[in-house]
Amino acid sequence: MPIGGFGGREVQCGTRPMPRAERQMTDDYSTIQASLEERLRELLERASEIEDDLSQPGDDDWAENASESGGDEVQSRVGQATFMGIERIRKALAAIRNGTYGKCAGCQKPISPERLEALPEATKCVRCA
Repeated sequence: MPIGGFGGREVQCGTRPMPRAERQMTDDYSTIQASLEERLRELLERASEIEDDLSQPGDDDWAENASESGGDEVQSRVGQATFMGIERIRKALAAIRNGTYGKCAGCQKPISPERLEALPEATKCVRCA
């Protein structure tokens, strides 16, 4: 499945590239990049399934329809969380491509490798988060 939009929305990343010396760090992120790409594929698939489920017509029985409506609300919230995850992962992948990955958006210092391993889509160091 191609990595495309969700609900017609595209994520823009307005970060500036790092200097050449700092860009060498991106070579160390190939494993993280592969993991992020796999997670993105999973989330896009989940988002598609949720959209399909939510687009199904309701039941004629009012009690059943009320029950389904509650389930749809939960599924809609899961869909929103899924979209936010997709957005964070796309930003992280864009940062890897443009050489800004691993740099804190707050203080501009490097994010610890331990934090990036635990939360690969992190944009801030522990101190700034």
